Amino acid sequence: MNRKSIILVCILFCCIVLGMFIFAFLYSQEQPASPEVVTKNEAADSQLLDELAVSELVLNQEFLIDTHYISGFINLPSSCFTVEESVVIAESYPEQVRIHYEIAKTNLNCTESETEVAVESIVQASEQAVFTATINNVPVPLTLINI
Repeated sequence: MNRKSIILVCILFCCIVLGMFIFAFLYSQEQPASPEVVTKNEAADSQLLDELAVSELVLNQEFLIDTHYISGFINLPSSCFTVEESVVIAESYPEQVRIHYEIAKTNLNCTESETEVAVESIVQASEQAVFTATINNVPVPLTLINI
């Protein structure tokens, strides 16, 4: 290669690197600095847990080919409640699996009779995974029955 070609390639490389830095700087300014953190009133969560009277979760567990199938029911005092579930898996061995249940009271007209709400989780983890559970961010004892 002659000298002019080498200089042209070096200038082109520097322009590409400079363009990447400019793009990264402009792109980072478009993103919000940090998401808003919403905190809940712990006293309200505790009061709701007292109303729910859930002292322990007993759920069924089946393990097939690196997948845990967890299912069962949560007893609620009325049909005025909704249950949302999320699963967090810590990437250690054995995996630490936390199942979070978020129970909220709705403002709908509903019956005041005890209601069972079905819950179901499918978790990919080793057979030795350790499971814990929370309801509205409050830890509750979890018993898994192998079926």
